[in-house]
Amino acid sequence: MRICYININDYNNEQWEKIRDNLPWEERKIKADKYRFKEDRYRCIGAGALLYKMLQDTGIGDYTMAKGKDDKPYLINSEDVHFNISHSNDYAICALDCMPVGIDIEQRKDANIKVAKRFFTKKEYEWIIDNDSDIRFNRIWTLKESYVKYKGVGIKLPFNEFEVMPEFGKLPEGASFYEYEIGDYHVAVCTASDNQPKLEKIKLI
Repeated sequence: MRICYININDYNNEQWEKIRDNLPWEERKIKADKYRFKEDRYRCIGAGALLYKMLQDTGIGDYTMAKGKDDKPYLINSEDVHFNISHSNDYAICALDCMPVGIDIEQRKDANIKVAKRFFTKKEYEWIIDNDSDIRFNRIWTLKESYVKYKGVGIKLPFNEFEVMPEFGKLPEGASFYEYEIGDYHVAVCTASDNQPKLEKIKLI
């Protein structure tokens, strides 16, 4: 598995136009162009360009995509290649693996106790309010996001129907979780792989 990220502020407007034009997926270009604010466009373009760069590095030459169950995208002619992307404010991140993978990045924010009580399990909620609420809330949120993306089910799987508390060994069966920090951003990765990769910052151009 490989995990790479970019900071969208590392590129100027002219460079972003070039990065956009080089994308092999017309659908993502159209999606990016619909955003009103340039930062939103750059995050959308950056996530796609990051995946494109990582696929190029593996030697894959056919980037034709389709959407499977629950609209999860996949490469038509490389079904053994799995990927997932995420972005938040300054960063876009991508995980590439030979087995299903899910990834989420979020900038750290104040704990939303009402959300935790409504959407998390009772044990997760109690753990969050016990100590370091902000950090614990963000950890649980990104871990859960990465798991539903790993499963490819999105919001169809309610957050309170599974538990993610790595420190206590309470994890969904068959899933491994890895966590990273990028400044005040928290990253969570869910996969079936037992080997934790390092986090890499790469250049798009």
